[in-house]
Amino acid sequence: MAMSLVAGFMVDRVGLKTCVFLFLSFCMLGSALFGLSFTLTSLSPDARYILMFVGRFIFGLGGYVEILFIYIIYLILIYLVYIRVVCTDSVF
Repeated sequence: MAMSLVAGFMVDRVGLKTCVFLFLSFCMLGSALFGLSFTLTSLSPDARYILMFVGRFIFGLGGYVEILFIYIIYLILIYLVYIRVVCTDSVF
């Protein structure tokens, strides 16, 4: 819930494409760290657990569901406005 408010504020201030790129970059980096923690067998189990935790935390900062929800609503809004303008102009 809180991430949706932050994401909405950032979309209004910075722009949609920049925010989607930023948040998805966080998700990608977090996923990479989480996956890397399984393959680094040279680290101790405690260090691997900490790396997993950090990866999941960074993934959570991306707010994957929230930012994509805002992006989908934005695309639906653009689509509906386009359909309304095109349909009403072409009928009359």
